[in-house]
Amino acid sequence: MRDSEGSPTVAMVRQFHEAVGAYVAERPAVPPDDIRRVRATMVVEEAVEWLQEALAGLPDAADHYLALISTFARGLYGIPDEPDLARMAAESADLEYVLDGGYLNWGIPHLPVFEAKHRANMSKLVDGRPVLRDDGKVLKGPDYQPADDAIAAIVGAAS
Repeated sequence: MRDSEGSPTVAMVRQFHEAVGAYVAERPAVPPDDIRRVRATMVVEEAVEWLQEALAGLPDAADHYLALISTFARGLYGIPDEPDLARMAAESADLEYVLDGGYLNWGIPHLPVFEAKHRANMSKLVDGRPVLRDDGKVLKGPDYQPADDAIAAIVGAAS
């Protein structure tokens, strides 16, 4: 299986994974425990940043944020005893569906923004190699070029 049947965004993520030596399964399989932990950590870190932007400026932002955290905490009691590939596929699709809906809600052009973020991620490499945090997350190297200005220009041009 390569690049989720031709998805350009998955192809870019695969390029980054291969460049940094990140784990890539070639067929459906439960990844090693350390891979599952780091992926879960990254999802939560990015979700927190997304929530901060989504709730910015709302008069009840703090209350809504706390309510969401409470919902998240209650979900911890529902962790299955064993991973299920089909359930993981469905939940991943749900997450992607919700995120894509966010692009639509905000009127953000998805692919150009993703491409700008991909270029920034690739610029994290130092001499073609990643700098890693203890848990395996790729850190920003000295030549890192943030995507902020490019993304602002893309959004500005679409406005």
